[in-house]
Amino acid sequence: MQRYSFVNTIKRINLSEDYAKAFDHGARVRTEGACQHPQPLIVYVNKTDPSKVHLPRGTVLHRCNDLTGCCSDPLETCTAIEKQTIELYFITITLKKQSTAYRQRRIRQSPQIEKILFTNHTRCGCRVSNRSDQNEIDLDDENEIL
Repeated sequence: MQRYSFVNTIKRINLSEDYAKAFDHGARVRTEGACQHPQPLIVYVNKTDPSKVHLPRGTVLHRCNDLTGCCSDPLETCTAIEKQTIELYFITITLKKQSTAYRQRRIRQSPQIEKILFTNHTRCGCRVSNRSDQNEIDLDDENEIL
């Protein structure tokens, strides 16, 4: 009987250590992963026109979503509460195809400067989510070439 009591005590000690580890893990997620500060992500500029090259290829924008912040309520999702439109400048080269008897090759045109508007997230917060679009995470919002 005494041995059984000793085993139960050891199980209780291990269980309380596991609870402490789980509590510490939860505290770390709440502080480091809280949905409050937008996180930097690379957003690529031109994904639709292969004849146009932007330099640089992408930019760093700040985003709020379920990959950048965690909400404690499972019915909520991390989303942008405040946004700001920013203008960024890119060197743009449009490539033209030229046929030759032997092969097709691309010829570079003179570079242009393009100003593109982006949406930058400036503050995050948890909002009740629509579960139908739960798997769609908008990384680049709309960008507009001026």
